[in-house]
Order: sequence, then structure tokens, then C-alpha cells
Amino acid sequence: MPELKITYFDFPGRAEASRLALHIGGIPFTDERLLVDEFVTAKPSFPYGSLPVLTVDGQLLAQSAAILRYCGCLADLYPADALEAARADEVVNVVVEFVAGLEEIGGSAEEDDDNGVQMRVLDFVNQALPKFLGGLDRRLQSFGEGPAAVGAGITIADLAIYVCLLNIAAGAFEPVSMKVVQGYTRVVASFEMVRTHPKVVAWNNQIARKAADVRQRAEAGMPN
Repeated sequence: MPELKITYFDFPGRAEASRLALHIGGIPFTDERLLVDEFVTAKPSFPYGSLPVLTVDGQLLAQSAAILRYCGCLADLYPADALEAARADEVVNVVVEFVAGLEEIGGSAEEDDDNGVQMRVLDFVNQALPKFLGGLDRRLQSFGEGPAAVGAGITIADLAIYVCLLNIAAGAFEPVSMKVVQGYTRVVASFEMVRTHPKVVAWNNQIARKAADVRQRAEAGMPN
């Protein structure tokens, strides 16, 4: 097994699906989480100057979808059947595009509303967002009864959906909230299948404990 390191920031974002894929597969990896100033310093060394990146035996792999696909292959979470693999890729790619739109409106919502920013946000929430969720839900229905997005078990497609909705649930993309996904039953079923997976529960508990320890040490004036 190669030596692996996922480098990203200290939140789920675009790296969490790959982290979970390796964790579910029982594959050891270094979970490197950079502060913003550390990223700025290291940015010139990253392909395309962005995160996440995956280091594989010293070689860098960039772009979240490519990283997730690679991790999924290692963890046996990428379909062996060619058609199911293509469907999993379809879901991952459309989620990546959707997240890019969410990040754009998240940034826009913080700006002064002097150039129609609020109108663009409302248009996204009221039109583009339901269109995406409805389209994804219909596609998942056409793939099968579920709860898995593709095939009979968890794949990278489910992990991509889970992390996207996880970020929404955490309020990462204001003013979008989890309320918007209610009613899209296949999308929610995929999310819940991942959320309740024992290894995902254990991972989330581990991250929560680390965060609590960091807060306690900070409050006590102790170095992390």
C-alpha cells in the first residue's frame, strides 16, 4: 500500500469525501490540515495552487474528484462494473459543479449588495438549487431503489453527496440550509446511509473530540 497524505484545511470542504473513503477502507493516511498562513506559504508547491492535494509516495495528485476516485479505488468504494463506475463519476462530477456554485454564492453573500448580489443569491436558492437537487434525485431514482446512489453499497458517489449536504447542514454555505433537501428522498437516503455508517460515526466522533481538546487547550492558554 502506498504512503498517503491528504493535505487540506481543518474542515470538511473538498477533502472530506476522500478522507472518509480511506477511513472506511481501513487504509492508513496522514491527515494534514493547514492553517491559512501555512497554505499561503506552501501554495506555490501545489499543482494549480489549490487544495486538496494527495501525496502518493512523494508524488502529488490534485483536484478533488480525481483524488476521490483514486481513494475510492484503493478502498474498494469505486464500482468494478463499467456502467456503475460511469454513474458514480457522473454523480461526483455534478456535485463538484454544484459545490462550486455554492462557494460562489457564499462569497457573494458576504459582499455589499450594490451590484445585484442578493438577487443572484436568491435566484440560485430559488431556482438553480431546486433544479440541481431535483435532477440529482431523479437520476438516483433511475439508477435503482437505493439507498445507495449507485449499486448495492456505498461508493464515492454517496460520499460526495454526503459531504455536500454535510457542509450545508453545518451552515458552510449561507444562506442555504438543510431544509432545502427535504423531500428529495433518494438524495436524503444516500446521505443517511453514509451518516449512520459505523466508521463514519467513529470518524465524526474522533474529529469532535479533537476539536473539543483544541478548544480546551486554547481556553487554558496551552499550546496545541
